Amino acid sequence: MNETDVDHRNTKLAKQVLLLADSPNKENQRTFFQELQNGRVGIKIPQELGAVPSGDYVTMPSSDLRIPIATLPSGEAMLLVLANVAWLSSVEPDSVFVELKGREVLQIAKNEAMGIIVQVLGPERQGWSGVSATDVAKILG
Repeated sequence: MNETDVDHRNTKLAKQVLLLADSPNKENQRTFFQELQNGRVGIKIPQELGAVPSGDYVTMPSSDLRIPIATLPSGEAMLLVLANVAWLSSVEPDSVFVELKGREVLQIAKNEAMGIIVQVLGPERQGWSGVSATDVAKILG
């Protein structure tokens, strides 16, 4: 296994996404929810928004920054985020990614009555796990 293979699973959240995808059970789901709440997720910024220097930023409702939305066959809207942004940044140097606190993405999902899909993209392994809108509300209380 080379360094790139290891790096694409470089966060606890990314590892938990893959574990839950492989073995969906209550314990893995509980741990996934906890890692999402305490971790960071990311999105790829459209090229038309331009480059963004590294640093901490506050986003406002009027911001051009938008979290992508996926629509399930059932019609349910889900925010779509990435669990392994650091690795993706290293293999897509011309792309710009932004990391967000998982808790803040959960709050956005709750405010919009949406669920969340968390993806892991990698050279040999890809997977995703989701949080329904109902579970988002339960996680945040």
